Amino acid sequence: PQVRTADLQFSYWQLTAELLRGQTLTDIGLQLDEFLVRHRESTDDLLIGRMQLLCGARSYGRGGDAKAQFELESALRLLPETALVERLQAATLLELIAFRLGEDEVAEASQIEAIGYAFRLPIDELWSWRTTAPNRANAYALRGEIGSAISKYRLILAETPAYAAPLEGFLRCRIISLLIERGDFESARVGLEVLQRAVEE
Repeated sequence: PQVRTADLQFSYWQLTAELLRGQTLTDIGLQLDEFLVRHRESTDDLLIGRMQLLCGARSYGRGGDAKAQFELESALRLLPETALVERLQAATLLELIAFRLGEDEVAEASQIEAIGYAFRLPIDELWSWRTTAPNRANAYALRGEIGSAISKYRLILAETPAYAAPLEGFLRCRIISLLIERGDFESARVGLEVLQRAVEE
C-alpha cells in the first residue's frame, strides 16, 4: 500500500508540474487520461478533487474558460480543507481565468481566497505557489498592460529568495523583453548591462 500511495502521489505532482509549465495539450494528454481512468472509481475526496483540478488546469491551458471554471469550482468543493496547496492552485487558476475575461472583481475575490491559503503554508510551499506569479504578469501582457506586467515581474524579482536565485536570469530576461515590446530601449539596455554583469560574476 505504501508503494502504491507513493506512486499515486508522484503521478499527481508530475502531472501538476507539467500542466503549470504549459504542457496542456498533446504533450501529456495520454498520461493525464490514463491517470483519470485509473482512479475514476475512487471515493477519496482528495483524489477526486485533485482529478478535477487537473482537468481544470488542462481546460484552462486550452482556453476553455467556462469548462475550466466549472472543473476548478468542483475541485474546491471536493478538496479537504487541509489540502492547502491544491486549493491554492485551484483558486489561483480561477483568478487567472477571471482576469483573462476582464472580471476584475471576481479575480480579486479569488486572489484573496488564494492568499488565505498561502498564509497557512510553510515558507517553502508558499514560494512554490509564488512561482506561478509569472502567469499573472503574462495576463497583464496579454491584455496589453505592459507596464503592469513589468511591475509584477520586478516585484517577483525583488522577492526571490536566495535559494531560488537561478530564476533571476529568466525574470530579468522577461523584463527586458517586455521593455523592448513597450519601446523602452534605454531601460532594456540598462537591464542587459545588469544581466551581463551578473553573468560575469
